[in-house]
Formats: sequence, C-alpha cells, structure tokens
Amino acid sequence: MLPHYTHLLTLHAAQTTAEEERLTITIEDNHQGLQKTIRQLQQSIAIDHHRATMSAEKTLYRQVLLASALAETDPHGYFSADDVAAAMSMIMWQTRNVRSFSQHLNAFCDNRLGPALQRVGIPREYRYKFRNPILRPYVIMNGLETKLISEENMTQLAP
Repeated sequence: MLPHYTHLLTLHAAQTTAEEERLTITIEDNHQGLQKTIRQLQQSIAIDHHRATMSAEKTLYRQVLLASALAETDPHGYFSADDVAAAMSMIMWQTRNVRSFSQHLNAFCDNRLGPALQRVGIPREYRYKFRNPILRPYVIMNGLETKLISEENMTQLAP
C-alpha cells in the first residue's frame, strides 16, 4: 500500500482511539479509519473510480476493477488477464475464466472508462497496469468498504 494511504489510515484510527480516551487501537478503530480515509481521498481518484465503474446497465465493472487491483503483479506492476481470473473467481464466489471479463479489461484501457488501465503487448498476451498507481489501493479500500470483498477473502490471494 502506498505510504500516503498508510499514513491516513493510521492517523484516522489513532484519532478514533484518542477521541474515546483509549490507549489501544482496535480492529474497529481501523475500520472507522478506513471509512474516514475513503471520504477524504483526493477527489480526482474518486472520480477516476466512478468513471471506470459507471454504467447504465448491470455490469461487472466494479468487480473486474477490484479483481485487477488484487491481481498478482510483476515487479513493474503489470498483471495478465489470467492473474485477474483468480481474484475474480474469489470475488464472485464461482470460477471465472478470462472470456467472462476480458471485454471489461479492454474497456478500462479506452477513454470511455478512464482510461483506468494501460495495456501493453500483443493480443492474447496483453499485460495491464493501473495508469494512476494511487487508484489501485483506492479500489481495494472501496471494495472493502462496500463489502465486495472481505479482509479474510483477501488473505486467500496472498502468495
């Protein structure tokens, strides 16, 4: 997680603890810190997230963007559609193959939905990366806040 977010989460959790005149930060304090941090994040990041996930129809944009944020990356921050499939299956509670969401990844790379992601490589071997690195942890925090994923689920993705 980026230091900026770590600082904000810690600050808000500590403030909650201090307001209640306690000396120990609890899990609940961290959850309240997460809520306060999300509310105070840069407006542009919130707009980027909204733009990438908005649709008049019922879509999987929010889930696919979250799965992209949770995907295992290489040292340069790039991930493949196969990397997204594992996270997508966990978020949706059923096995998802790349075909079920590949159009969403492609949409995140064009101007209509952002672009939230950048794409490199050749067809069927594309690698993706978040254009704005701050968007990735925001998407994860939003996924936790909106309960698209739980902290317990996230530990299943850890290598």
